[in-house]
Amino acid sequence: MLDPVGQGFGLVLASVLMVGGLGLLTLAVQGVKRGGVFAIESHWGGFGGGLGGWRFSAPLVYLFAGLALLLMLVMLSATLLRPLAASQAKQPRSASAPAPTAARSLP
Repeated sequence: MLDPVGQGFGLVLASVLMVGGLGLLTLAVQGVKRGGVFAIESHWGGFGGGLGGWRFSAPLVYLFAGLALLLMLVMLSATLLRPLAASQAKQPRSASAPAPTAARSLP
């Protein structure tokens, strides 16, 4: 199990990732509502044909960044919850549930 400082840091980091990811996804949706599009443009040419590259629209960058932060949140959550699942698996069965017994035939 993680120490309290590690758990506290993990929870703060998870909160930051969640707020950041949802904020970026909100910016992507607002950018599309304002008339922006998800677009990738390529341009090969320029001065002597050597300048070129790719251009991503702002809503698309917000979408990719938001999804990346939420993916990091999922991975962090799995890491934080793994010790909890392992400790629950090691606990013995409760005494309230009787152990299964073999069926007996009546004489």
